[in-house]
Amino acid sequence: MDQIPDRDWAKLRLAFENNALVLVVGPLLSTMTDAKGNTIPMAEALTRHITEEFDETRRPPEGADLPTVAGLLVADKGRATLEVAIDTFFRKPLPVNTLQDTLAQLPFRIIINVARDKQICAALERHNVKYHEEIYNFRQPRDFTYLPTDTRTFVYHFLGAVNCKDDSTGQVGKTLGSLVMTGADQVEFMKQVVQTERKIPNSLLAELNDSKTYLFVGFDFNDWYLRLLLYCLGMSDEADAMPSWALHSGANELNYATSVFFSSRYRLNFIKLSEADFMQDFLARYNAELAQADEPQAASAEGRQINALIVSDTADEPLRQDFIRALAPLRMRYNFHIHETLAGEDMQAAFERQMTDSHFVFPLISVNFLSNDDLIEQFYDKILPADTPGKTIVSPVLGGVCQWKPLIRGAVLNAVMPNNLEPVSKWADPAAAWTDILEEVERRIKTHFP
Repeated sequence: MDQIPDRDWAKLRLAFENNALVLVVGPLLSTMTDAKGNTIPMAEALTRHITEEFDETRRPPEGADLPTVAGLLVADKGRATLEVAIDTFFRKPLPVNTLQDTLAQLPFRIIINVARDKQICAALERHNVKYHEEIYNFRQPRDFTYLPTDTRTFVYHFLGAVNCKDDSTGQVGKTLGSLVMTGADQVEFMKQVVQTERKIPNSLLAELNDSKTYLFVGFDFNDWYLRLLLYCLGMSDEADAMPSWALHSGANELNYATSVFFSSRYRLNFIKLSEADFMQDFLARYNAELAQADEPQAASAEGRQINALIVSDTADEPLRQDFIRALAPLRMRYNFHIHETLAGEDMQAAFERQMTDSHFVFPLISVNFLSNDDLIEQFYDKILPADTPGKTIVSPVLGGVCQWKPLIRGAVLNAVMPNNLEPVSKWADPAAAWTDILEEVERRIKTHFP
């Protein structure tokens, strides 16, 4: 079995730890077995089912895609006939495949479903995962308020759904009209989803910001509509936007020009693994790290010293001392050592030695840090390149209010503390901020240095 490259895994893992990894499920993830025993995409099975509604002499040619066949059926026998056929198709038990089953075992907080079926929800139910769902309805706006404090998995059906549970009443209602089926539906969907009054609700868009990392599974990225999808999700190429990852599906290889477009426009990285290998490795690594985190704390420090370096401006010495005091419990529970520069020691030589010897590097970010040219040079030339999976974890700490986002980029953005990205100085209770940082550092010790 091929494995996820360690560098990619380290970034995906950090996004998971920070509840910042959003799963985007595509239409090619769902599959069925046809009468000949062949595995086919569910969209193809739905197309064949709809085709049966035509009179024998008026059936579209074999191989026509779903929007084409759906549009022809509406023109021939009306929208009601199409919706009855769709409802009949989704009433029968539909399979949950191994890939969906694997994804349901991973703790995604947000899932964007871009398939017309709801098999990812069926997989969640199989593993007793609590979730709530909403739909995008291009025909009739369906507003809601996304609550980040809700601990359930949130599933958003981007192309509509056959039915959707009302979160307030628990009742399941028919939502057939929300489905994007025909070519005309696609045009209307594109028109509505990008305009102000019918776009994705602001509360969800606010959560889908540049701090999120996306994982795309079940897509053929040669399809043009994906450019619109990524735009609607608010993905960008801003310097402080998080990189995202995708697995390319489909019959044809990913077009080189398409790959360049997505990587440059949306910072989307393509992992060249089969979906099966990727999922198997992802779940195995996740479960292994989960098991390590559940081991007794004392085992994490057994026979090993964990060294840490705090990099700060001299004007922030009081803030640095607060940080050191906050880390005191770790020094008691683990063999945790914070480097100090001795009196009379050459500062640059000490910095070089301590950087080489540190498992954690904590840049203490403030206005003073950002205005210190020497620290900025060290940050770009020495600190950022030191972030290496299994060796050194660079974890910036936001001490004071400042324009820190242009400074921090790439995977290190996932490691910024406190977890809510609010500087310590802005917390009503600074002790609570330091406690948040302490707990995050301890979690990283148990995850990365068992």
